[in-house]
Amino acid sequence: MAGAFRAHPGVRVPVLNGAHPAPAAAQALCAGEAGARLLLLGGETLNGPRHIWWNFVASSRELIEAAKADWAARDHGRFALPPGDGAEFIPLP
Repeated sequence: MAGAFRAHPGVRVPVLNGAHPAPAAAQALCAGEAGARLLLLGGETLNGPRHIWWNFVASSRELIEAAKADWAARDHGRFALPPGDGAEFIPLP
């Protein structure tokens, strides 16, 4: 994301990872003078706690352990590499 937005009625909202306007029933946003890009994600509240380890987020510790094992085994079926980016591997910490 880049740029800045003005939330109705003209409150400027800087764009940062995780930044958002104050909660409201409805919100209108206008691009700033230099233009802007916006990615808006939303949805229902997740149905339970999440576990985080390194680059992995899962609903259970068992799923984290499985992801760690697959990453260490370089399971490209599960963790496909971008085209042309097969030379570098980042090991688990």
